[in-house]
Amino acid sequence: MALLGPVDDPAIARQARAQLRRTTLGTAHPQPSRAVCEFSSHSWIGQVSVPTAVLVTTRDRVVPVSPPS
Repeated sequence: MALLGPVDDPAIARQARAQLRRTTLGTAHPQPSRAVCEFSSHSWIGQVSVPTAVLVTTRDRVVPVSPPS
């Protein structure tokens, strides 16, 4: 449920939960999951010289809004 979060439509919530129950992130896709967890742009992000946007979700419980200290 931490991945799904609040969903107002009961039918969509049931469908999403059913899909999430089919597998776990760690066992189904270990390489992509590891890559996402290990990714960091800290060493090169300051060199980006084009307009850039960042999407920060307000209810995401998996990816923190700010990096860990």
